[in-house]
Amino acid sequence: MMHMKNTYIPPAPAPAAPVETYIPPAAPAPAYIPPAPVQAEEPIIEEIEQPAQDGYRYKTVRRRVFRHRN
Repeated sequence: MMHMKNTYIPPAPAPAAPVETYIPPAAPAPAYIPPAPVQAEEPIIEEIEQPAQDGYRYKTVRRRVFRHRN
């Protein structure tokens, strides 16, 4: 005959009655503020250089070099 272990857990006691507390009303919602108008970007004016005496166009725009900061 096996001896069974008693694993009965009694139910938890009934919760206490809720305490009524005063909660003030929420602050009024802020008035609607329309978004600011978006300005159209100005077109970038690209200067077209005239060909040199030998007929070639030389690129004179400098490239931007970004240093990586670690």
